[in-house]
Amino acid sequence: EALALPPSLKAAAPRATRPPLEVLSKADTFLSLHGHALRACDWLAQHRALCGRLVRLVLSFNEIATLSGIGGLPNLEDLDLAYNLVATGRGLGALPRLRRLDLRSNLLADAAEVHPLADAVGATLEVLALRGNGVAESAGFRNAALYLFPDLAELDGLAVTRAERAAAEAWAAGAAGGVAA
Repeated sequence: EALALPPSLKAAAPRATRPPLEVLSKADTFLSLHGHALRACDWLAQHRALCGRLVRLVLSFNEIATLSGIGGLPNLEDLDLAYNLVATGRGLGALPRLRRLDLRSNLLADAAEVHPLADAVGATLEVLALRGNGVAESAGFRNAALYLFPDLAELDGLAVTRAERAAAEAWAAGAAGGVAA
């Protein structure tokens, strides 16, 4: 079953090393649309049946500003959104198996914009990359992230230690309102 390219892809020169969306089959588990000048992901919702087997989705180096449209992919474990224009975690839909989320070098400025990510994928996430965002430079960021994402094994390329986990729990217990980053 072949697909027509969404308008946001037609204008961009394909530079991906993996098949473009037009040749994606229901058996494919990996899709890279790296560097396609995508601005949104609403096209994913239109092709849920075809994208349902995806395990890894690479959308890095685009112009994506919103996470709306990303969700409802029951097998997705790895989502790469590095080097985009994402300023909030709002809009991310259900991704029940997501284990790795790369949001390096986006526009996430503070912890309030990360909270929606925790609500959407915090229960399953094991690896999170947020460096290159303003929030990653804020005081208490690592403690807040470890509190919000209880199963993280790696944050910004560094393994999470038991001592860090305990420190994050103590920090959260003492923080005003539970999580103040």
